[in-house]
Amino acid sequence: MTETIPRCPHPGRAAVAKVVTIVPPALLAGCAQGGAPSFIIAGSYFPAWMACAFAGIFVALLLRIVLARLRIDAAIAYRLSFYSAVAVLVGAAIWLVGFGV
Repeated sequence: MTETIPRCPHPGRAAVAKVVTIVPPALLAGCAQGGAPSFIIAGSYFPAWMACAFAGIFVALLLRIVLARLRIDAAIAYRLSFYSAVAVLVGAAIWLVGFGV
């Protein structure tokens, strides 16, 4: 007599359980590398990602001023999205060039 293996009533739960047990440790694996890069400013540690974000925002503001003086700013359809994307791209580029992460 052969026995049949009962089927799981919710087959998607097994996939979710695998994802829940594998993904969080994989995301946290980078945290064990000695911490994030940081600068010492006024005696306290300042995260490098925040400096890159500020640099990206600064470049986006400068670009906004330049484009406004050239009267090109009015032609940009989605200004908030455009300048936010510029800030993110510049910040990520500084991060990659400066820290190679």
